[in-house]
Amino acid sequence: MMRCFGCFGANDDCHASSLTRGEERRAISSRLLRCSQVADVSHLLGPAEEDRKQNTQVKRFMTLVQTPWTGEHAYELLGDVGSAQNSADVKLMRHKRSKELVTIKYVKHGADILLDKNIEREILNHRRLSHPNILGFREVFTTDTHLGIVVEHASTGSLANRCEGRCMAEAQARRLFAQLLDGLAYCHAQGVFHRDLRIEHVLLSGSVYEPVVKIGSFGFSKSAMMDSMAKTAVGVRGYMAPEVLMSSGQYDAAKTDVWACGVILYQMLTGRLPFCHDSNASGVLDRAMMQRIMRGQYYLPDNLELSMEAQDVVCRVFQPDPQKRISLAALRRHPWLTGSAPQLQPGPSLPGSGLPQQSEDDISMVIRRARQRRLQHKSAAAASGPELGRPSSCAAAAKHHRKDKPETLRGTYEE
Repeated sequence: MMRCFGCFGANDDCHASSLTRGEERRAISSRLLRCSQVADVSHLLGPAEEDRKQNTQVKRFMTLVQTPWTGEHAYELLGDVGSAQNSADVKLMRHKRSKELVTIKYVKHGADILLDKNIEREILNHRRLSHPNILGFREVFTTDTHLGIVVEHASTGSLANRCEGRCMAEAQARRLFAQLLDGLAYCHAQGVFHRDLRIEHVLLSGSVYEPVVKIGSFGFSKSAMMDSMAKTAVGVRGYMAPEVLMSSGQYDAAKTDVWACGVILYQMLTGRLPFCHDSNASGVLDRAMMQRIMRGQYYLPDNLELSMEAQDVVCRVFQPDPQKRISLAALRRHPWLTGSAPQLQPGPSLPGSGLPQQSEDDISMVIRRARQRRLQHKSAAAASGPELGRPSSCAAAAKHHRKDKPETLRGTYEE
């Protein structure tokens, strides 16, 4: 006999008043299913609240499981950091699984830098380095339009922002300078020489009051194991040692890095570049500045109070003769620096602890794939017609303007 819908509440021993709403819905649904004469209407009753929460958690877990650890889709965009040189955009991203903040430099496939070996040298040399005072390398990947280089995010900005137009306390400068030397000493121990150290490439991370130095930008670096002896003038001329400016042949890249560290120390202590007169505070290389660099002639402001030890460090670094210039090992043992650098522990080398680093073969394969896509895009642009392949008048004018602008600060890429 068919039972009416209202009989369930009256003939059952379990009263609805003693049940929660979710339990009542499940009980009614099970009773309806036991009656063959009544259709299954459980989907009309709606799921219980706890069931909805459980389904949401399952969906989140499945999304997390399906998210890759590496590659383009492993990160989510948070904002723009700025634009780098060589047609590269810098983005602030977050790793979806580890929630680590990273900085990704996107190099366009159409950029000529992809054909230069310096881009591969930068990635491979940076990959070999894992130290608390070196910006951590994460991975490199390629998309349909860009090559992405993923590095650790320096949350406190660059040292240039902290020293812009103002002096730094000697104790704070000593602490940061000691960390800079520690990171550089590790690079040299691994056979990597930076050759483009400047205050913009020294980043800061951690606390605003006690930041940790992070050395980055290894685009002009040399590897003692893979590359030949340094002989080309590269980098920013205001930071170049006299032997680099002369470009008379091979030079000791380790000694030139020490000279650049001295320039950074001088900027921290005085808020300006050395070897510059008052009318050339921006550091544009002119004849007077060139002569001062070649002679190692600098001066400290009269109103600047520095200890004798700090003045001795600057004097020993700014020796024009590289044979007389203090070495990095001796500089780290200087009395002014003894005991000033805190002991730091290295962090994980990749997003997600325990993951292996990208191998050198994998990195080379990614770069080759990006170069192949560059050639494919170039061939497609040429095949689409001369109108699409020809640059616009505005782009040509901008290119002409860049060509006419004198390069007074940057060096050249090494052949």
